[in-house]
Amino acid sequence: MKDYTIAVLGCGNLGSAVTNAILNSSFEPYPAKIICCTNSEKSAENVRAKFDHEIIEVSHGIDSNKAAVAKANIIILGCKPYMYQTVYEQVKDSLNGEQLLISLLAGTTTDELSIFTPYVAKVMTNTPAQYGCGMAAVCFSKEAEAKYSELVMKLIQPIGSAVQIVEKNMDAATALVGSAPAFVLLMLESMIDGGVRMGLPFDVARESAIKVMEGTAKMVLDSGEHPAVLKSKICTPAGTTIGGLAKLEDAGPQPNPSNMSHEGQEELLDYSDSEEIAVQTTGATAEGEAANGKEADKKGSYVGIHATGFRDFLLKPELLRAIGDCGFEHPSEGSGIDIERINLAINYDLPNEADQYLHRVGRAGRFGTKGLAVSLVSTKEDEEVLEKIQSRFDVKITEFPEEGVDPSTYMNT
Repeated sequence: MKDYTIAVLGCGNLGSAVTNAILNSSFEPYPAKIICCTNSEKSAENVRAKFDHEIIEVSHGIDSNKAAVAKANIIILGCKPYMYQTVYEQVKDSLNGEQLLISLLAGTTTDELSIFTPYVAKVMTNTPAQYGCGMAAVCFSKEAEAKYSELVMKLIQPIGSAVQIVEKNMDAATALVGSAPAFVLLMLESMIDGGVRMGLPFDVARESAIKVMEGTAKMVLDSGEHPAVLKSKICTPAGTTIGGLAKLEDAGPQPNPSNMSHEGQEELLDYSDSEEIAVQTTGATAEGEAANGKEADKKGSYVGIHATGFRDFLLKPELLRAIGDCGFEHPSEGSGIDIERINLAINYDLPNEADQYLHRVGRAGRFGTKGLAVSLVSTKEDEEVLEKIQSRFDVKITEFPEEGVDPSTYMNT
């Protein structure tokens, strides 16, 4: 196929990632034109700003998109999975039965997508594709495999890496390729939490954890050895690494990697200096010796307080009027919160950077609990950071109401 045109129906994260990867690569045959189809003028403007390339054309609106599909030899379908039938109804008059459809939709089969054309390639990729380091699994309809498999792999390969699989394995690929970045990010977050919990500054913990994960993946890739073999080479008898691994295995099928840090470094750090700030609410049951460095039982309801000056907490107890009577353990300066079932996090000062906010609100509302985070804003700098936090995480943080907050809205019952 030479001098072909691609129409991208849906320029969200994945559609844009594939388009960007194609634009930043060189292969033959290369597309003569890529038409990015959007629903609104605003979306079209965003696409124009994102892709400044001579082969890019931007379309918006049903009629314009129908015309784009009529010109296309290849259609990349990047809409939401539930929308594909609606999209089909909008463009069906522009289909000629010979076009190739490359679908980025999860949960749809090549048979279902054959309403567009018999030539269907189904691609499962992931969000790292936006940065050219993604992974893609590709399967084909019987008609498309013989005619278009080579071209499709050339188009998809630039996102990072691509493999061809049979369609029956696509659900597994959805979990491993599509969803796994979230699993990896949870592990990365836990590693960062572990570093902060032991006393490392957030930026140091973040950079270290990212590089460890990146370097380890490259080691596995370049060495060709099984991860278990490489893991065994890191462990020394009675060492901190094997101790950390034992801790992870003791945690069961869903281990928290941040616990590994404590096991491996306990002999090197005074654990009480890196203790999380734990406040047990009335009625919650907690066993263990939290103040002495032993993790409390995590079945109760907890309140987490993060403050660089615990004295402020003692001077302003009225701010806890919505909580009720509670007991508390002695906190340490600058610690992150890492108890799994925290319901309420209170900050008496805001972090310097928006990205550190997650460590300040701890795990309030996570792991199946309800949650509330309260932060004091007392300076202009605090207000600026608060604005950054709201923008960074796309949330609206409202003022604390005069009447307080009903505990039933954030406490487990």
